[in-house]
Amino acid sequence: MRKLAVWSERCLDLLLVWRGWLFAAGVLVTLGALAWLTAYPLRYNRSMEGFFPAHDPRLHLYYRNKEWFGGEATLLVVYRGARP
Repeated sequence: MRKLAVWSERCLDLLLVWRGWLFAAGVLVTLGALAWLTAYPLRYNRSMEGFFPAHDPRLHLYYRNKEWFGGEATLLVVYRGARP
């Protein structure tokens, strides 16, 4: 138990000594992340096709359903469970 106390005290001393540099490094990492996110913004594919892998047979069923209902973004979900 004594070794753990000595080790944690040493780590705390290092953190206190280097706190200015650690803060500066944190600010630089944050600014770099913000610069990267503004240069390459996240884009989401919110279409129904984005929910399926390209070769999923259910995607072809979705396309057929889309044809039948006139191109509307319709998705039918059926749950089959035991009847009470």
